[in-house]
This record gives sequence, structure tokens and C-alpha cells, in this order.
Amino acid sequence: MFAPDLSARHVRRSVRSLDTYSAGASFDEISVPTVDGPQTYALSEVPRSIRAEDVQRMLGTVDRRTIVGKRDFAMLLLLAVYGLRAREVASLTLDDLDWEGWGSSCSRA
Repeated sequence: MFAPDLSARHVRRSVRSLDTYSAGASFDEISVPTVDGPQTYALSEVPRSIRAEDVQRMLGTVDRRTIVGKRDFAMLLLLAVYGLRAREVASLTLDDLDWEGWGSSCSRA
């Protein structure tokens, strides 16, 4: 036994065939709804995350010998490791850091 092809395209084609048949066979009292094609989204092929190799390569480009490089590296780590959004990283203040417990807090609004 094989599984029937239940793709959206196949179902759409089948319903249209039934609609055409019913119109020609005087089954006009049967109302077949219009079937739209499958929905596709503009960004459906965009990857959900960045590959680990790409993150490592990006972190490797930061010059951590400078103050700005250390800051940039920390910001990139917050984005990549903790999953913070750019807005959340940009809005962090020194008060958000737990200096004694070496932690941080960030609320998502």
C-alpha cells in the first residue's frame, strides 16, 4: 500500500476537477468552494539561525586588544550566545549588570 499524495497542489487539482465534473454533469446543486493554492511567505527560505562556524568566524574578526573591540565582542556574544535582540543589547545600562553575582538582567518588552 502506498500513501496517497496529499500535497496542497494535489488537493487543489482534485477539487477543481470535481468542480468541473459537477458543472458538466448537472450537479449544480453541489457547491464546491473555491480552493486557493498553498500559501508561501516571502521570507520562508531565510535560515532560522546562524551556523556556529559563521559565528566563530565573525567573533574572530573582532580586535579584542582595543576598548571598542572588547565592547563589540561582548555585544556579539550577548546576541549569539544569549539570544538577546539588538534592541535589548543597545538598551543595556550598567545598572542591568549584577556586579557581585556576575550576571545580568534584561526584560523583553
